[in-house]
Amino acid sequence: MKKILLTLLIFTAASAFFLYFIQKNSEASPNPNNPTPPNEQTTTTAEITKQATTSQKIIEIKNPEVNFVNLPVPFTPEAPDGLMVKPWNNSCEEASTVMLDEFYLGNTNARIPKEKAKKMILRYIGIENKIFGYNANTNSKEIVKLIIEYSKYFEARIVANPTLDDIKEQLKNERPIIALLNGRKLENPRINFAVNGSYYHTFVIKGFDEEKKEFIVNDNGDLKQGLDLRYGYDTILGALADYNHKLGKTVAPPTVIFTKQRILVKTANSGRIYLITDNEKHHVTSPAILKDNGWKWNMVLTVEKEWLNKFSEGYPI
Repeated sequence: MKKILLTLLIFTAASAFFLYFIQKNSEASPNPNNPTPPNEQTTTTAEITKQATTSQKIIEIKNPEVNFVNLPVPFTPEAPDGLMVKPWNNSCEEASTVMLDEFYLGNTNARIPKEKAKKMILRYIGIENKIFGYNANTNSKEIVKLIIEYSKYFEARIVANPTLDDIKEQLKNERPIIALLNGRKLENPRINFAVNGSYYHTFVIKGFDEEKKEFIVNDNGDLKQGLDLRYGYDTILGALADYNHKLGKTVAPPTVIFTKQRILVKTANSGRIYLITDNEKHHVTSPAILKDNGWKWNMVLTVEKEWLNKFSEGYPI
């Protein structure tokens, strides 16, 4: 009887040891037929630190400090024929708008051909005469209304008291700015203002040079040297203003107009409408989107499929 009990005890101990050995061996060696899913694999603190450091280095490389921008905005003087007579002597606002129409359409030529510029400027003058009853000295609200309702290439918004960084950030994002100014404060000897006039002037800010502390502009009032003209940061920031119709003067606050690409298009063989903005195309999923944004059907341009295909696909709206 004692021998039987001893045998049973030995057998039980041996079985327990065998089961323990199998379990430990199974934990130490993963089953190749059932690997750990990637999202369940463990990552050490050292690996996390390494990944974070690598990501930071990539970010720093992709986003270096931008110290120089000069956007390819085509130039036209406000008087394309070089004669400062009506209506050209009061068309700096329209000329600024025309330059940005061409830029956002994708025209990278240095200058807009004279006859084309005249036609485009006169179109806006005609619209202003119809909706405002005049075309001279349109202020920020009137310029933005004109752009939003009648430009087919970009939209705009008023920004009062902009900082230097505000302006530079827009330029870094490839969005030129319409500056509203007291023109006499620019002290440009090639632009003449009437002594008792309003001194109101507008032009396009298209870049900056941080090393020289200068803005790069298309000054349509400088008929000879307006393309890529430079003014110091302080000069432009000190000249910013807006036009007051009641006073007939250019007054505070400092004001600019921020702009952004907005082109509505479709191809001849499709009713599918796209919004082009920041050089990306976005499918407009419903006619209600047009209505909600105040976009008119006559703003939709018919384009070649090849032209549309050059834009990367963005999120639908």
